[in-house]
Amino acid sequence: MRRTRLPFLAAALSTALATVPAHAKPPIAFTGSFTGTVVTATPGSCGPNQVDVNATFSGLFSPFGAATGTQAACVNLGTFDFTGGVFTLDFGGGNTLFGTSAGSFVMTAPQVFSGSSTIVIGGGTGMFTEATGTGTTRGTQNLAAGTVAFDATGTVAGPQLNAVPEPASLALLAGGLGAMAAIGRRRGRDG
Repeated sequence: MRRTRLPFLAAALSTALATVPAHAKPPIAFTGSFTGTVVTATPGSCGPNQVDVNATFSGLFSPFGAATGTQAACVNLGTFDFTGGVFTLDFGGGNTLFGTSAGSFVMTAPQVFSGSSTIVIGGGTGMFTEATGTGTTRGTQNLAAGTVAFDATGTVAGPQLNAVPEPASLALLAGGLGAMAAIGRRRGRDG
């Protein structure tokens, strides 16, 4: 009976792993810190009482690395709210991430705004193909100086994204593999 347990368990484990869909990977937490320039702030191009604000930026998007990006949003001049914003992050090597944003600004000084937004990740290319996720941003836009700075946090998941294993998980895996090797050697001697 002992000899049939190990092959049965191995078959059950391989079947379970083979039936897990590729997109069922757990979400990966991200943080980002970016600075850049306001490229355009065009009144009326989005509609009455709105300004089209476009920015380019660069920074670190951990754990994925350095990125450059663009953001475009139509901001209501009466409420300083925006919906339908779009963003793209480019990590190089054909890896891009894109999505939408909505949020609001508060004027803190003439032409200086503090803002926050909710972002929805809608896909990408390369390692971000079929990526999904959500997050938030907080930062400032200084229209007089033409600068933007913001931080982002959230989670992203996708079939080609892999989280880095925790050291304790790696130690547990190594211990389990070592135990299986010892059992295999012992069985070989007991023959």
